[in-house]
Amino acid sequence: MKNWSSTEGLKYEECPWLEDRQDALRVAAFLRIPLHTLDFEKDYKRTVLNYFFNEYKAGRTPNPDVMCNKEIKFKLLYNWAIKGGFDHLATGHYAQVKAGELLRSSDQFKDQTYFIYNIKSGQLPHLLSQWAG
Repeated sequence: MKNWSSTEGLKYEECPWLEDRQDALRVAAFLRIPLHTLDFEKDYKRTVLNYFFNEYKAGRTPNPDVMCNKEIKFKLLYNWAIKGGFDHLATGHYAQVKAGELLRSSDQFKDQTYFIYNIKSGQLPHLLSQWAG
């Protein structure tokens, strides 16, 4: 999932997308599995960055991580994965999914359910989360 690649005004180390992609290619080659790269940069700019700047200008405190999960990871990526025949999507968040419900992580200090609170209930059976604890 490629959401941003511009390094304009940044040190390369602050946005190592190319290095990350090369690492992913090496792992995929080692495991002998295909690597799919989904370019969501335009969608990310439109739905996450524009939201962030608009909220900030309005004097509110935006949360781009919540918006990215809602509009990119659990909309575009999720839909692509399900249509492609994948059974699960790893969230990368500390949370629990049990009996069709999103629950807080067993480690309250690592809990990240706030960032994924707007996942649709129909998506929960297809999600894999970190179980911190």
